[in-house]
Amino acid sequence: MDWVASGLDGLTSLLAAVPNVVWSGIVGSLITVIGVLVTNFGLSRRHREQLQHTAEENARKLTHDASESALDRKMKLKRDVYIPAIEAVYSATSSFGALADPSNLRSDIQQNFVEAVGSISKVNAVGSLESVAAVGALLQRLLSVNLELSVKRNAIEVVYGQLQANARTVTRAVEEHGRWVQVQTSMLFEGPPVPEKWNFVANQIGFQQGQINLWTAKQTASSRELQLAQLAFLRVMAKSQPKLTDASITASVALRDELGMLDGSQGQLRQTLAENGELARKALEEAIARAEQEIGKSERWH
Repeated sequence: MDWVASGLDGLTSLLAAVPNVVWSGIVGSLITVIGVLVTNFGLSRRHREQLQHTAEENARKLTHDASESALDRKMKLKRDVYIPAIEAVYSATSSFGALADPSNLRSDIQQNFVEAVGSISKVNAVGSLESVAAVGALLQRLLSVNLELSVKRNAIEVVYGQLQANARTVTRAVEEHGRWVQVQTSMLFEGPPVPEKWNFVANQIGFQQGQINLWTAKQTASSRELQLAQLAFLRVMAKSQPKLTDASITASVALRDELGMLDGSQGQLRQTLAENGELARKALEEAIARAEQEIGKSERWH
């Protein structure tokens, strides 16, 4: 233990021999180092807090941007589906009127109708419950009306086919009548005709004239039947029009609402669409009235 005490005494003597100026420098350096360490610690803590805050802000921004991007994609998808669906409603209803004209090919009309229904049906993939329900009711109404009118179209096609057949028969009879008239005329230029030959030609001319009269009457009758078939078609269309208009309005309003296209004017939009539907109904009723008048005149004339 003596050597330990001796060593401590020597260290004390050594430290006592250090000048005060040196001790002042050492203490100053220590204070400077400690100050730097404290400052760096504070800066590091603030830097960490700033980094954490920045990271949280970036995360919130990314989440917000992702939400907005998802919303934009969703709205774009709805626009791509809803706007063609709204247009398809008018295309489908327009095809009904085209069915009344037998000169329009049924296959073309039904193809347009199927494409319109397909566009409307896409709403089921992206629409809200309200829109899906409204569009579903509209589709059921469209399909029901299409079926009813297709039955009436069958009658129109049958009568129209008979009308065309009668017209072709009349055309052939007129051509044959003209040919025998030419033969008779040639006989007059050749000199006094042989009575037997003249009578034969005259009989052929009379027979063909009878065919013309017969098939012209049948053609006229077929024309009246066609008018009656078209009138029955229009009556079915007029009967189904109010419910179809209501379903169309409900679906249109629902789709426009999802697209943000109402601007608080839902009631006004419904009223405008209802007024348009009423104008269409009146136009249809007027067409029916005119058809009835034409048929009445034709029957009185005959």
